[in-house]
This record gives sequence, C-alpha cells and structure tokens, in this order.
Amino acid sequence: NVNAKLQKRGYKTSNTSVWRAKTELKLKWWKRQTVQKLTNQQKVQRIFIAKQLRKKYGTKKGGKIFKWNYVLNTDFSGAFKLSPQNNQHNEGVYAESSLDIPYELRTISKQKFQKSIMLWGGISYKGL
Repeated sequence: NVNAKLQKRGYKTSNTSVWRAKTELKLKWWKRQTVQKLTNQQKVQRIFIAKQLRKKYGTKKGGKIFKWNYVLNTDFSGAFKLSPQNNQHNEGVYAESSLDIPYELRTISKQKFQKSIMLWGGISYKGL
C-alpha cells in the first residue's frame, strides 16, 4: 500500500490523493518479471565457458575439429506433484450453517509428502 508507506515516512496523504496522482500520471500496475538471478561474475563465466566449448568442439559442421556429435546434454526437472493442488480462496460450500455441511465437504485432506514424479532427459547431436 503506497499510502501506508508514505505515512510511515512522515508524509500526510490519503488513498484518494494517491489514486488521483496515479490516474493523472497514467501509471499502470505491472507485475515484476521472474528472471534468473545471475551475478556479473556468473555472466562472465558463462561467456568464458561458451568460448572454450567453441574452441574444443568447433563451430562449423564440416570443420576439422567438429565434435558436437559426441556430446550428450542432460537435464532433470523439479518434482511434479501427482495430486491436485487445492486453492482455499476458490473452494467453498454454500450453506445456512456450518453444521449443515457434511464432513467430507467441510474438510480437505492434505498429505504432508505428496506423490510426485521427476523427469530426466537428454539431447544429442542426433536428437532426443
């Protein structure tokens, strides 16, 4: 809340004045994008390694040192949960009283360690 932050810093303001200033300046709400958190050192290291790989394995398919057909690149995913995820804000039941709702509808069972699957794959010069 912008108004609360301004008041915390000692400015006297209200929600309507902040809203009015926002609309007059034609400001829009933007969600922050999720990006990889890389330091400058990590970025430099990536470029260095890429240059080393180009020297070692070549860049052109018909070149003397082209060795990419001997490279296998593998990766694995995070765990995918096999049970559906519940959203407390969207799941509800209409009733006059909570006593009218059956136990099965009133409660949601949740496992502490849910069943999940992890995928692993590799790709080479010739395909998957």
